[in-house]
Amino acid sequence: MSKFIINPFRFEGAVTDGDFCGRQEDIKSLLSYMHSGNNAIISMKRRVGKTSLIREIYKNHNNHGLITGYADVYGITSVKDFYLVIKESVEEIVGMSQRLNIAVEAIAGAFGAANIQMQVGENNQFIIDYNGNNYGVLIKKLLLSLQTYASQNNLRISFAIDEFQKIEKLVPLDTDAIETNMRTAMQDCKNVSFIILGSNQTALDSIFQEARPLYRQGSHYTLKPIEEDVFYRWVKNKFQLKEISISQEVFKEIYTQANTEAKIIQHICFELFNNKDELQEIAKSDVHKAIIDIYKGNSEISTKFNYLKLREQKMMKVIALETKKGASSSPLLIEYGINQGSVNGLLKQMVKGYAITKIKTGKYEIVDTEMKLWIKVSHNQLVSNSHA
Repeated sequence: MSKFIINPFRFEGAVTDGDFCGRQEDIKSLLSYMHSGNNAIISMKRRVGKTSLIREIYKNHNNHGLITGYADVYGITSVKDFYLVIKESVEEIVGMSQRLNIAVEAIAGAFGAANIQMQVGENNQFIIDYNGNNYGVLIKKLLLSLQTYASQNNLRISFAIDEFQKIEKLVPLDTDAIETNMRTAMQDCKNVSFIILGSNQTALDSIFQEARPLYRQGSHYTLKPIEEDVFYRWVKNKFQLKEISISQEVFKEIYTQANTEAKIIQHICFELFNNKDELQEIAKSDVHKAIIDIYKGNSEISTKFNYLKLREQKMMKVIALETKKGASSSPLLIEYGINQGSVNGLLKQMVKGYAITKIKTGKYEIVDTEMKLWIKVSHNQLVSNSHA
């Protein structure tokens, strides 16, 4: 029986350690933000590796005593939910800092307005509760107390808040309560660096625009794609576990079809690793077949597509399938029955809704690359029997 070889490509969830590829310059830059107490806003689409990058930094590149906290607020439906998620992360930060032998009395001093309980164990766990139900004000108290705690004990803290754009979906009073009180806290938190992450670039950017409370409360940090050469060398080494070879030209096809997105690249490579025998070479046709296998009949994506309005579905097809001209002048507009006079208005509406984005060439691109691939597969634009 031949030896079972574990597939080295991971495409679900955040990745760290040997599953993480590249981004050495981003790691260096963000560590500078964190240690200097500056705030960074990373508003990029999904699947570019924002969360993985932060987790990798916290786990494997924190060599100078930085205390870290991470909160995912995607599931919140109110300002109270936001407060409770943030509170849990602050409690973990305080518990983590206890490894530095900080006296328990220091916690009581910094969080003096709160009721504090300690659960003794291998890692001491702290429960920090404030009286009252004005949760916006409690967010401010919690974060300012964290700053006091950090300052009094000479700590540097990095606090990542993921999917922050979700506050935009709350009722306006809750959104305003979070923004107003976060602003007050962020202005005074000199020992705490906030890393604000979001997967809806339009929504997150709007939260930090002029005339909103959080304007200028952080620097916008752009994550560029992982360099093609770096990604190729990393992928090539992984395939060597089965002595499978892949040329740079073939990898470029993966990189291009995936629109440089790490999660999709890893998913395609996962399929290729499973389906190729040892000592074989990957061809472009194998790449196309892998993409077809992943997206043909994908019910999750088809459900998302069917939630769109009919004219939005048609425009998505035009943008995905048009290979030469821009969407506003594509012959496919006639094929899909889109009135030429309504095209620009429809495109603006879809940009505002973050379904599509306008790129530097003046053309439009579907934000969800997986939906674009699903459309292309559904319309046979990928030919699985092509040759490298």
